[in-house]
Amino acid sequence: MDRKTGHNCAARGCKNRRYHTGKESFFSLPKDIPRARTWIIASGREDLLQDLENLHSSYRLCGAHFEKNAFQNNLRNRLHKHAVPTIFPAMEGTSTAFDHTYSAFVPNQQYFQPWKEHLQHSIIPTVHLSQLQFVQVQLLYIKQMSRRFNLNLEQDREEALKLLDSISSD
Repeated sequence: MDRKTGHNCAARGCKNRRYHTGKESFFSLPKDIPRARTWIIASGREDLLQDLENLHSSYRLCGAHFEKNAFQNNLRNRLHKHAVPTIFPAMEGTSTAFDHTYSAFVPNQQYFQPWKEHLQHSIIPTVHLSQLQFVQVQLLYIKQMSRRFNLNLEQDREEALKLLDSISSD
């Protein structure tokens, strides 16, 4: 009896799997812990923040969560160094390609810190993002936290959009 081996996508709600005959590319979480945190937050898997040391060897995200410009080639099997997953239809509630599943994860108080403080301490010190990239990550974080935990972060979103406009006009 042959046992199928492969990878499961670690993104919340994603049912993509790769066996040896699969076509979807899978990417290990970054070895760099702050970059891995960014991927974890973006993919809705804050429960993995408890196991930061084993992320690279244990968890992968499928290529379906990366925009076209995140890839180095048309085969979609190599990511640019600072690629961040941004496509999560199962979390948007509009997906037909992904099954919807729900986790028993209950956020602790650290996830309700002001988003600016959370991002400053978890991403910025060792991930050298441009100011534009940082604002884009802020907007993604605001969107996901407001939906997931039913938080009103509209004022924070407006501040980030103003900053984005000022960066774009420079």
